[in-house]
Amino acid sequence: MNIKETFSKFSNKKWLRITGIIVVVVFLVGLISWNRFESWYSHNLRPVATVGQDVSFTVESGENPDEIAKNLQESGLIKNAKAFTIYLGRIGKLSSLQAGTYSLNPAMSAEDIADIISNGKVDTRLLTIPPGLRLSEIEKIL
Repeated sequence: MNIKETFSKFSNKKWLRITGIIVVVVFLVGLISWNRFESWYSHNLRPVATVGQDVSFTVESGENPDEIAKNLQESGLIKNAKAFTIYLGRIGKLSSLQAGTYSLNPAMSAEDIADIISNGKVDTRLLTIPPGLRLSEIEKIL
């Protein structure tokens, strides 16, 4: 029996049923995958902790969003670097992260952290330099 004979045995109704079943299965798999992604994504944008101490975090000039996200995750300020980068892309802020030193907290959501860094809300706490210090000593304080 050749392929032509095998396919000719199926009626149009059978092909329609098979196609319909395939479409439904693909749709359900896609829906389940999307649901799992959204659950993972929203979970990883939540704050790392419910309470926490402020942390000084520096974004160096020339750092790309992936490096910044990785450093935020390593500092314990966000749960997942990839989710943070995806969020930045979704809100159109991938290219607007600004260099500077920020006061961040593990109790902040990834959305709050992205807002602070993309708007350049740098840490403005005052720094007191005691009189009589040499430049090298001031550099150590900074």
